[in-house]
Amino acid sequence: MAERQCSICSLAILPTDSTADRGGELVHLRCLEPRKPATRIEPPLKNHRDVRGDPICPACGRGIDRGTSAVARTADYMVHLECLLEARRMLQA
Repeated sequence: MAERQCSICSLAILPTDSTADRGGELVHLRCLEPRKPATRIEPPLKNHRDVRGDPICPACGRGIDRGTSAVARTADYMVHLECLLEARRMLQA
């Protein structure tokens, strides 16, 4: 008996696989399900936290509010963008 293949992924359809018929072609049900977007896994920050749990900028010591849009993330720390730019200006001088 010839091995049946999924018309989407071209892998073999096993007797235990859930399948659907699409116009005379068999497909795995998992191939028809919408795929979830890949999630980016970020390492935890090393910032100290304030009483609300928000990270504290290591450059200026102020909290980084959740609504703050001007934030930069280095490898291990979250800092205010203006603090990062100021540090870079000082290093170039």
